[in-house]
Amino acid sequence: MKKTIIFLVILMTISCSDKKKGNREFLIVPNSETNKFSLTDSLFVGEPSAGDAIFIKNTVEILGNSYFEEFDSILNRHNGIFSHFKSDEIIKSINITPDLSFELKRKKYKREENLKDIQIILYTKFKRIVKDSILFYKYHIDGVGNYTLQRNETLSYIDEKLNLYSLNTYTGLSEDAVGVDSWKKYAIQKESGKIKFISDLNYRYLASNKEKEMDKPSEFSENPVSTTSNENYDLDYGFQNTTFLYNCNASDHVTFSLNYGDFSCPSTEIRFKALLIKKDENNFELKYSEIKGYNIETTLDSKNYSEEISVGSLKYSNNKIEFTWLGFYNTKTKKREFTQNPFTGKVEYSSIILQKCQ
Repeated sequence: MKKTIIFLVILMTISCSDKKKGNREFLIVPNSETNKFSLTDSLFVGEPSAGDAIFIKNTVEILGNSYFEEFDSILNRHNGIFSHFKSDEIIKSINITPDLSFELKRKKYKREENLKDIQIILYTKFKRIVKDSILFYKYHIDGVGNYTLQRNETLSYIDEKLNLYSLNTYTGLSEDAVGVDSWKKYAIQKESGKIKFISDLNYRYLASNKEKEMDKPSEFSENPVSTTSNENYDLDYGFQNTTFLYNCNASDHVTFSLNYGDFSCPSTEIRFKALLIKKDENNFELKYSEIKGYNIETTLDSKNYSEEISVGSLKYSNNKIEFTWLGFYNTKTKKREFTQNPFTGKVEYSSIILQKCQ
């Protein structure tokens, strides 16, 4: 009890003295029983929608609806705050603990692009020394071709556990179409100030799970769970954030990232995604999700590919993958397309072995 009173007195003393320091203030208070934090400054909380898989899915996939308008209004709201600050200007600082503090700063920009290039960096400081940084907000308009514009955006959300969700998107302004470049989860470590990467997140997979939960008959509960909760958003199968290769010695190998089912080959610009569905402890199913990369997209009838019929399967054990490729199923022609294995470029009638390379 005596220690608690001493702590509160110290906290009040520091808080009062901090009011004389302009924009520095104690906005996070440790809970002595649960050791959790409560971030109350909306500027540092960021945008909660950046942690909501259903909102992201609806914004990307449902055209001509209120979700895009809400997405635009979110950007406009943040622009209204950040556009007033000059290049390299500190926007605000807060103390998280006696040792850890956050600072927002606007990245340097050209004067004529004040409203077209708004990039905000979050710095973490430990014992007043900068320990890490991350892009916290971005609104950048680029000219693409002669007739269209593309906008690149970043939205961030910091939850009560100091997890940071970073959503990176791009928008074709001529058609009001939003796409996701990446959605990542980080953890800000209050013991060091470092920003640790946790995992890539798949908004389609997570939104689908949330929507299924919402469709289930609800049982009475005194503490209902919010449908926008960020808990259990990781695809933690024991090998997330891992890249598997077919040939470790090739200079231009195809890579396969398990958290997204993300295939990419730099020389051919082939890139597509498949949802990774766990069937049992070691076996997984791949279902078509999205094709990326201009060269491959123009040669395939991707709009008619089934998202329900498997494109392949894999078995994971001993840090290796037994991979079987079937190809995309075209619901219009009722046939498989792109049956060449993306790793070998050949039609494989049996599985191949993928491995992690040093």
